[in-house]
Amino acid sequence: MQLLARVALFPLIGIGIGAMVWAKDVGPLSWNYAALDGVAARIVRFDSLPIEVIEGVTPELDALDRSDVCLPKAMHNAAIIRGRLVQLAIENSDPDERQKAIAAANRTIRKSLACAPEDSFLWFALFWLEAMRSGFHEDLIGYLAKSYELGPNEGWIALRRNNYALLAYPLLPPRLQERVVKEFAVMVDSGFLRESTANLIGPGWPIHETLLAALSDVREKYKRQLATNLRRAGIEVEIPGVSMPELRPWQVD
Repeated sequence: MQLLARVALFPLIGIGIGAMVWAKDVGPLSWNYAALDGVAARIVRFDSLPIEVIEGVTPELDALDRSDVCLPKAMHNAAIIRGRLVQLAIENSDPDERQKAIAAANRTIRKSLACAPEDSFLWFALFWLEAMRSGFHEDLIGYLAKSYELGPNEGWIALRRNNYALLAYPLLPPRLQERVVKEFAVMVDSGFLRESTANLIGPGWPIHETLLAALSDVREKYKRQLATNLRRAGIEVEIPGVSMPELRPWQVD
């Protein structure tokens, strides 16, 4: 009995020692990148951050790129911030800054994936970045498929991923197309009506009948809200399970 107790204790001892090693060697390093947490979280929430705030954490981003330690959370945050810097460079229409931002994001994302290959956001980020850099091609499908495989129902990722997936929809294999359509339905059923409306009348319009047909099991209140949003955009469509009354023009606004 004592022998069994000692054997059972070995894994716990190992865990305890591992935790102490982490706290001694890796824990302090994580604090070096704590500033990335808040900035990344605000980008995820679509907050309008001043460029100075984002550029203020550039030293931490550069230090993380040089580090040999695997810090999944910090690297995940860094990938989010690098991606936003790419968007800002594109918005500013500066070709040199755009190329620098893309190159930096590419380094960060690929290094992050080497550290955390199960992170579905990173696979989407790589898909998005490569499409931005060289245009969409079939070699990128694997990155997108991996993102859906690892994170099929992650809301904040879907808000970014679904739009770009709909753009690439005609080139995707049937199984991946099904996941994109299902993701759209989940977005509607989760109450993300503004984003769902934009995706439907934007990149999703060529397959709008397929997207709307996928809403049969979505809660009626959200389908009605989607229908109202579409009416405000001047679009009348049939949504499964929804019978909308005829409205006067002043009732739509």
